[in-house]
Amino acid sequence: MIEANNINILIERISSLYQRLYTDINAIMNNENISSFTQEYRRHNNANTELGFNIFKIVSDTYYKENFHSDVLLELLNPKSKHKQGQKILDLFVERLTKLRVSISKENYQDSEVVREKGRIDLLIYDKESSHCIIIENKINNAVDMERQIPRYVEYCLERSLIIDCIIYLPLDATKTPNNRDWTDQDIKLIDPILHIVPAYNDCQNDLVNLFLNEILNITTITDIKVLVEHYIKLIKYLRKQVMNKPIFNSFLEEMKLGNNYQTAISISEMLNEFPNYLAIKIKDDYEIKGLAPFKRIWMYKGNVPVFDDFIFKDCQISMDIWWERDNATISLFHRHAVDINSKGNILLKSISEVNLLKLNENNQRWERVFILMDEYELLYEAVDAILVSLSERNI
Repeated sequence: MIEANNINILIERISSLYQRLYTDINAIMNNENISSFTQEYRRHNNANTELGFNIFKIVSDTYYKENFHSDVLLELLNPKSKHKQGQKILDLFVERLTKLRVSISKENYQDSEVVREKGRIDLLIYDKESSHCIIIENKINNAVDMERQIPRYVEYCLERSLIIDCIIYLPLDATKTPNNRDWTDQDIKLIDPILHIVPAYNDCQNDLVNLFLNEILNITTITDIKVLVEHYIKLIKYLRKQVMNKPIFNSFLEEMKLGNNYQTAISISEMLNEFPNYLAIKIKDDYEIKGLAPFKRIWMYKGNVPVFDDFIFKDCQISMDIWWERDNATISLFHRHAVDINSKGNILLKSISEVNLLKLNENNQRWERVFILMDEYELLYEAVDAILVSLSERNI
């Protein structure tokens, strides 16, 4: 038999462990560094950057290589490409460069060649008639700059009497810039005025996606081109997200090395996994105390979905359940066994839903409303209260 003194000691130890865990969790939750990069991580992940079904991912495993992106841009920009748009896309590209304050005219590119690796240049657009040219240096996959790389490209063009209108330096995002440490003063003087850094995607008006690719979608009616460009845009956004998350995880790693932070973070993750179940049980317990009329009972479906049940209105059985996930909760109001959307029960639910901002989900004939956790947690309770009141008033 366990002595009372030993039981008290055990209780004190458990209490101490919980207090220490609470202290550690509170320290992480209030850590400004962690708060800062988790917000940045959430911002990146909330953007529409999932790759999903993507033709480039399906047909090629080279989308992470520089050559892949240069080949795609070549096909789009080349007037002789099989896209059957002739000068249209190249003219658009030249016109859009004026948004970067480039002094350039599409009239100087009406007899153009668009070539890969001429003089080792990723993409060179040059006109045989006017001798004007555009240099595109592709760094979308973060390749390092070779020794005097851009100055050598400039020398190549000038040796052939080409007039360089601009040099487009094309990194994945704006954090990468040309390495000019081995440039001469003359190189800098010659190159700087015509050098333009155009990130592939940086969520700004002058990145490749917004400056050029989105504009292609506006000018073409050819489905194949639209699909290709849309999938390429998704790929660029996806690649940028992968790169942007790396420094965030580097910072996270350093924080996790400190003290008990890593074990505490694991505990938080485990608690968050159980949190929707806790919220489901809590709302059941709350309404068993507060009252759930006109429903007669509340029970748990699959252990984590509270169901308000057994409200009979003109021979129609009305129910409401609340589905909990990590990020949101959904109130779902429905008429059991109803086939006809115009049944008495469904007519009642429609009038209740219009007042309480629920929308009809035509797939399952339920009226639903989604609440963001935890921003709209209190609002969810207010909505449940309002629905109960509205149903009760109709039942008089």
